[in-house]
Amino acid sequence: MGITLAKYYNAHYNAFMLVIYKGFKDMSVKSERITILGTPDFKAFLTSEAKDEGVSVSELVRSRCQVVPPSDDEIALQELIRLAAEATKRATASLDKGVRDAETTLAELRGVS
Repeated sequence: MGITLAKYYNAHYNAFMLVIYKGFKDMSVKSERITILGTPDFKAFLTSEAKDEGVSVSELVRSRCQVVPPSDDEIALQELIRLAAEATKRATASLDKGVRDAETTLAELRGVS
């Protein structure tokens, strides 16, 4: 199903705007019905996304609109990813320099013999 960037943006913008967290403390104890209006394409998008994730449209909207702070493990993982990216950059630069130095030395040795 091809979805244009504008439709994708509108769908996500609408999804974030549609939930009002009035009294949102514990969904298992108390819930309220929220009625929204959207285009047929937006409804189809929500239905398709929910189906792909194996959840109801309501659960899809809740999961995408709730802001959950990252856990300590997620923060640590993000830091490890950042450090690995920096180390990879340094290692690549060092290897590139080593290859250049080796090629220069080989060229000098070949020129001497």
